[in-house]
Amino acid sequence: MKIDPSKFIVEAYVGEKCKPIDNILDIEYTVEILRRDGEIVSHKIKDVLIEYIDDYGILKTIYGPSLMFRFTKVNPLVPRKQKR
Repeated sequence: MKIDPSKFIVEAYVGEKCKPIDNILDIEYTVEILRRDGEIVSHKIKDVLIEYIDDYGILKTIYGPSLMFRFTKVNPLVPRKQKR
């Protein structure tokens, strides 16, 4: 499955620190669907693959388990209605 990179701030855990990933081109992930008696109970994101361009203009790929990444949803700003 794919995620629109413009809708999230993505950070990756490197050791103890969490570093933001900029210039993301593509985010893909695999989902494990948990079923009970044939019905979908829930789902869990297993693996994440991110393609991005680093600070030197080099295309890079980072792959790992979902616990390695933190996604923060970006809410678009909606202009307030002006009082007349």
